[in-house]
Amino acid sequence: MDPNSPVSLSWVARATLVVLALVALFWLLGQTANILLMLFGAVTIAVVLRAAGNLVHKVTHLPSSWSLGLAIALVGLIFGVFVMLMGNQLVTQFSGLNQQLPEAVEGLGDMLGVEDLWQEFEALNEWRWMFGAMGYVPQLLGAVSGLTLIVIGGIFLAVDPDLYIEGTLKLVPPNHRDHAREVLQTTGRALRLWLLGKLLAMAVIGVATTAGLFLLGVPSALALGAIAGLLEYVPFIGPVLSFVPAALVALQQDDGTIWWVLGLYLLIQQTESNLLVPLIQKRTVELPPVLGLFAIVALGLVFGPLGFIFGIPLTIVVMVMVKELYVREALDTEVKVPGADHENP
Repeated sequence: MDPNSPVSLSWVARATLVVLALVALFWLLGQTANILLMLFGAVTIAVVLRAAGNLVHKVTHLPSSWSLGLAIALVGLIFGVFVMLMGNQLVTQFSGLNQQLPEAVEGLGDMLGVEDLWQEFEALNEWRWMFGAMGYVPQLLGAVSGLTLIVIGGIFLAVDPDLYIEGTLKLVPPNHRDHAREVLQTTGRALRLWLLGKLLAMAVIGVATTAGLFLLGVPSALALGAIAGLLEYVPFIGPVLSFVPAALVALQQDDGTIWWVLGLYLLIQQTESNLLVPLIQKRTVELPPVLGLFAIVALGLVFGPLGFIFGIPLTIVVMVMVKELYVREALDTEVKVPGADHENP
């Protein structure tokens, strides 16, 4: 349009319609953000189940559908056996840990010369927790129902992923569909490899922490090990947060156990950083820790528990998309894309 020519009414109308359409699109995305996050969670579950199904297929040479069904059954069986064997013990140890923490905080207060530290803490947080619980209960119930829907959706997606992939590709112009399919495959590989690496690291840290605390005679070793394994999901601050309850429990021991516990956690973290993580990253996908930390915090604040759980996987997908579609295509710059150098899942 010539800047010196008068603005026509039709041009104003078209521009207004474009702006209104963009506003409506962003409004719709805002209203359906939680649903879209749940859909992404279902995709993540489907990626895990397909990876398990492929592993079963390689071992048993069964048809893909049978391999997937067997993999889902095995995952359910393993989870059920774990709950039967460890569930009651975990509940008991977490209950004991809940009873030990007030005494441990009081002991810390005595060391610091602060009297009734736990009572002060309770008084400070009593009303906040009382009113905060009103908001947390619906949020927790929503997270549980959301996770249930995500798992069910993930199973359906895993059964016939090509149906949904091809349906998505129909939204892409025909001359770009092959490249779009490659990008989706690369994204799926990157997500699968990162999930496998993270689950392996969490399992190793949880088992090592439990075994070490048990050998040191620290109470509630299984519960503390479970906390360490779960918090391994959080970059940087996860290991520090997992040490806090273990240190408080160890402070109740009068034989210098706290120093042995500190040494154990330092040994585990050094072994993880210098041995475990490099070995895992050779076969999986690396995400910059700072990026992962801020993804968890940001999406957790916006979407609650589901954002906390799926924040990093979503960041992996965005990172692959940006490198493939923007850095490589738009900027014509060669860059290493996570998942691009691995075999198809």
